[in-house]
Amino acid sequence: MNTLTSTRPVTRIRPFIRKIVVAVDLTARSLETAEYAVNIAKSFGASVVFVHVHPTESIFNFVSNGGYNLIDSEQQNERHALVSLTDTIAKKYPFCTQTFLVGEPAETIANFAREIEADLVIAGSHHPSFVTTLLHLDQAPKMVHRVSCPVLVYHGESQGAR
Repeated sequence: MNTLTSTRPVTRIRPFIRKIVVAVDLTARSLETAEYAVNIAKSFGASVVFVHVHPTESIFNFVSNGGYNLIDSEQQNERHALVSLTDTIAKKYPFCTQTFLVGEPAETIANFAREIEADLVIAGSHHPSFVTTLLHLDQAPKMVHRVSCPVLVYHGESQGAR
C-alpha cells in the first residue's frame, strides 16, 4: 500500500477579517445587531464601522414640499442616534466608528464597503411584513446581491420566539 505523507505540519489559517461594516437602520433592534457584530469583531480583532443611510426619496419629497428645516431636523436626529449607538458600543469595544450617508441604502452601503475595502458586511433583518416583501423594501436581501465581500444577515435571537 502506497501512502503519501507531508513533511510539513498542517496548520489552519483563520479568515482574514479586519474591517466590518455594520448597516444599522437606527430602530430599537439596531443595538442588538451592533452587539452581535462587535462579538464577531472581537474574535477577529477587527474594526467596526456602523453605517446609517438616510434614504434619498424622503429628501426629494421634503424638498418638493419646501420642508428644508424638516430635512435638517430629521438628519440631525439620525446622526445623533448613530453617534449615541456608537458611543454605547465603544464602551464595550473601542475599535468602533460611524458613518452617516445619504442615498439608496443597499447601493450606498455596497459602494461604501467597496471604498473602504471591508472584509464583511453585517446587516439586520426584521422578518418583514407581507407588504414590505411585496414592495421589496427590506434592505438586507438587496445588500447580499450588491456587496462584493461576504454579507452576514442577522435575524436576532428574539425572533425565534415569535
